[in-house]
Amino acid sequence: MLSDRTLGALGRGGGGAAAVRELAALNHGRLLLLLRGIRDAAQASGHPEAGQAAAGFAALAALHRDRPDLVRDVLGYPTVAAWGRRTLTAMTGGDGTACHPGRIACLAAVVTHRAGDGDPIEVPVEEGKVVLPGLGHASLPGHRTAEFTPGRLGPLRLREGEPGWTPLRRLGAEHRGTRVGFVLEDRDPDRMPGSAQVTGPLGEAVRERWQRTLQRAWELLVPLHWTICAEVAGAITALTPLAAGATGHVSGTPQHAFGNIGLSTPPGHREFAETLAHEVQHVKLSAVLETVPLTLPDDGTRYYAPWRGDPRPIAGLLHGTYAYLGVAGFWRRQRDVERGAHGVRAETEFARWREAALRAARTMADSRGLTGEGADFVDLMTRTLAAWRREPVSAIALRRARSGAAEHRANWHRRNSGA
Repeated sequence: MLSDRTLGALGRGGGGAAAVRELAALNHGRLLLLLRGIRDAAQASGHPEAGQAAAGFAALAALHRDRPDLVRDVLGYPTVAAWGRRTLTAMTGGDGTACHPGRIACLAAVVTHRAGDGDPIEVPVEEGKVVLPGLGHASLPGHRTAEFTPGRLGPLRLREGEPGWTPLRRLGAEHRGTRVGFVLEDRDPDRMPGSAQVTGPLGEAVRERWQRTLQRAWELLVPLHWTICAEVAGAITALTPLAAGATGHVSGTPQHAFGNIGLSTPPGHREFAETLAHEVQHVKLSAVLETVPLTLPDDGTRYYAPWRGDPRPIAGLLHGTYAYLGVAGFWRRQRDVERGAHGVRAETEFARWREAALRAARTMADSRGLTGEGADFVDLMTRTLAAWRREPVSAIALRRARSGAAEHRANWHRRNSGA
């Protein structure tokens, strides 16, 4: 259960490394139960991969005794939860034939590979491929199973340049001794469930652009945004490329895949930094909602959200408000170091999103859609935003913020008349 202290810190908009560690620990416990459920469902249904699922689970249990850190990291890779929920839902719903519960053995294989030693284990080949979450994919057409030993999968050696083996690539940045690293997740089939904007693998030139932009974004974040840096480094594991939208850069966070965010190629380092500040809020809140219900079941009521073009349910409004609390906080600090046109923009963004998030928070407080814990959480958000609203901004920034907000609301009403 999430501690009251951590829930309070998160409600105020932050939480830092300590909150992220607690959320990750709770996520790990859920994953262990999820894998056990998959193993049991496979055995109960007589699934062809039941033996692999059982062997993989037993291997993970043994590895957990010796290398709990590695097991925790491997199971915590975001696509594991997405695959696990999809698989267990399908198997318990009577449609397990197209699922691969034997992928539990692949998780044990990744642990042994990272440890550098371990017993051989049989893994399933899914439509000619072996998925090794967080590590890469192997192409083994014509095989139904393959034996994995550290560094080798069937006839393939797991090394760069080996035909048939595609390792996942990484992005990383360092500034003033503070480091961050991500897997560039552009291959796993469970990387962004339900997203129509997910792309295929990035070319090397585009990947290098991401790397350069990340480094500059990290250099922007480290000196001033200490809490964001701690949360991003601790909570975000994978970056999934998305196609840009009609209006430009987009980003998103899957609900049940702690540690993954999706984003289109960032147009610049400020946008990359803002995206991290925005999406880490979604990552944190999604993890909170796995443990603490903050909203009541959807009763059909829809609300205006100052950052969306469509009416939102209470749960969607909560997510957006929490994200834009993070965005406002980012620009609140960033305005201290920006100058000229960038300075006006930073003040304008701060003024607009503090007001938008505050109004949305008050809308939620006046609704009947929150649980008791949710009302307390929203109250903490409101207190933070109300304090920020009292901070002065320039007259030009205030005018631009109010003009942008008024234009958005007018367009929303035209689009949703009768909604």
